[in-house]
Amino acid sequence: MVGAPEISFSLCDSLSELEQIKTLQSANLKSLLEPEEQDREGFVTAVYSIDLLKKMNDHHRAILAKVGDRVVGYSLVVSPAFTGHHPLLDDLIYNCNLLSFKGRKLESCSYIVVGQLCVDKAFRKRGVAQGLYGHFQKAYAQTFEYCVTDVDRKNTRSLKTHRSKGFTVIGTLTYGGAFWDIVLWEWRN
Repeated sequence: MVGAPEISFSLCDSLSELEQIKTLQSANLKSLLEPEEQDREGFVTAVYSIDLLKKMNDHHRAILAKVGDRVVGYSLVVSPAFTGHHPLLDDLIYNCNLLSFKGRKLESCSYIVVGQLCVDKAFRKRGVAQGLYGHFQKAYAQTFEYCVTDVDRKNTRSLKTHRSKGFTVIGTLTYGGAFWDIVLWEWRN
């Protein structure tokens, strides 16, 4: 695209970036969007405070998509050791640990969780989510075998993005009256 601003990918390293993550999250919360917009644009479900975002980032740094200093997308990174901070994350990790992949229980595997992924509406359909996942893999595949997350089944846009990146549905869970697919991306074949 001629004249399009260049998008760069990096690890989160400042409070200003965490504040921009929070702003982007708030603008895309399912609870604040009309159903038509949810269907058309996708959404995020979990609400994370700045304090929790800081704790998460201190544990494993988030992946950012940026244009200059502006955060236009993010992927939060959570390991199974990061429990006791948020009910949605705790529930996901608990359910992941009950599942098996290729005959191995996930609780005995090294995996990392996508705590949330979001792209600014103005930057969608430009490969930002794919770029975030590419950088996520680059940053964490040496340490972890798998990348795991869950996607609300009503978020068809997100499910399509995850499948196109190579995620496989390995289980389901129910939370808050919604059905979720647990998806896994295998980094070591």
